[in-house]
Amino acid sequence: MFSCNAPEDRAEKDSVANVRATGEFVTNLVTWELRDAMNNTSFNAPHGTDEFELAGLAKAPSIKVKPPRVAASPASMECKLYKIMEIEPIGPGDTASHVVFGHVVALHLDDSLLDSSGRFDVVRSRPLTRLGGSQYAAPGELVELGRPNPPRV
Repeated sequence: MFSCNAPEDRAEKDSVANVRATGEFVTNLVTWELRDAMNNTSFNAPHGTDEFELAGLAKAPSIKVKPPRVAASPASMECKLYKIMEIEPIGPGDTASHVVFGHVVALHLDDSLLDSSGRFDVVRSRPLTRLGGSQYAAPGELVELGRPNPPRV
């Protein structure tokens, strides 16, 4: 899934309009190394702007959907549209938001980031996480926590 706010000059961003029109999309993992390129695509570009070109990103072909994926991303998911939910503005100055859900039909992983058990090494991929506002971070140490068993009474 992905979400985005509607721009001021139209009812929805091109990303949502394209998914609505085609029923397909690709999500790409943004890494620390791709942070500037991602940020270059974050403003409300005029309708029809090729954001790959704007950010200087190379496209890679997808296998099961028509939209391309980001060649430099170490993980991409090709998706077929499941549902688009609109979240209405709450207060003055707010815009509508859209949450787009999809079924993953193909997965692309950089083989160099698979560990010896075949799991994707999240720490080495250095994914970028949005913290809020303009703040982003890459994860530090990762901890795996198993689910606890309920106490027996």
